[in-house]
Amino acid sequence: MMKSTRYIGTLILVIALLAGAAGVFGVLAGPAALQRRLSRIVRPDGDPAIRIDKRGYLAGDTIKISGTGFSPFESVMLRVAHTGGTVETGMGHEPWFISADADGAFKTTWSLNANDTAGVDLVLEAIGSSGLGAQASFVRRGRMTTDRLSYRSGDRARITADGFRPNELVTIEVNDGHSHAPITTLSDKNGRATAELELPADNLDAGSFVVTAVSADSQIVVSITIPANFFTVIDQQGSNDQPGQKDLTRLGRDNTDPNYYNLYWSWDETAALTSNVNTGDACALFDSDGDGNINFAICGEVYNPGGDATQVAQTAGSPYVYSCSDNKNDRCTNPTGPLSFTSADLQSGV
Repeated sequence: MMKSTRYIGTLILVIALLAGAAGVFGVLAGPAALQRRLSRIVRPDGDPAIRIDKRGYLAGDTIKISGTGFSPFESVMLRVAHTGGTVETGMGHEPWFISADADGAFKTTWSLNANDTAGVDLVLEAIGSSGLGAQASFVRRGRMTTDRLSYRSGDRARITADGFRPNELVTIEVNDGHSHAPITTLSDKNGRATAELELPADNLDAGSFVVTAVSADSQIVVSITIPANFFTVIDQQGSNDQPGQKDLTRLGRDNTDPNYYNLYWSWDETAALTSNVNTGDACALFDSDGDGNINFAICGEVYNPGGDATQVAQTAGSPYVYSCSDNKNDRCTNPTGPLSFTSADLQSGV
């Protein structure tokens, strides 16, 4: 019998220039000619909108901005401010102007200053010379990585945290449900903080360790969950090593509990599923009779809701369970399913 399986997915952003729009008006142009030219300046259907490529950015990141729905060749003023309206001098909050194209659209960029310490919540505003405009919100974030993908109690973990202000104090702490003394370190000139943590050895039953890095100055808080007792396999040839391939980057398994397998796996390029049709699928294969061939497959599936590349969600009904014909050792042949199961048999999460 195959063990019941619990899947843990990780998955783991104006002044109307009539001369530019319809040529320079001659001083002798009559009302009829002027009316014909003005008739070409028509606002596209719908209200103005601005979009950014992500919802969170590291300091120094370039934010890609696009706008639509403005009048053709309309001058648009853009400005980034903190939520509440704070705009510190010298931090890139000065307004800038851009002209929409013939379709009322534009593209521009903005960079997040690492020394900006007035808050992590920001608002981008775009206002056309017509008075109409739009807003988009985003956050300054941090990023944390470890030197390995999984650890056991008592192991030493090297933690790297990015996105802080240069040369600021960062407090790093590990939490497994018990109280442990934090470590304070100084970020370097690039806003990166590093530290070595000894994962608690007095809590051998911990299913995971949560490591958090916090700075009072830049107000950045970033954390990472490190699974304990996981056996992890990394894609040895690197992600997407075959042309046109979007593959797995890692797979992990924890069978500490004799009644369950805990699984997690991660996808690469999950932001590529923007057609409202494509999905990202990953399967764990099981040999339940010990002959080396595959009897069952547990498949997780994610997609970008509404084709939004910044959002990833798990497909309703996922993960799916299939039975296989036991003919191959590296794939599920002649799959049958999806098979029905209960929450007691299999649990999932993104």
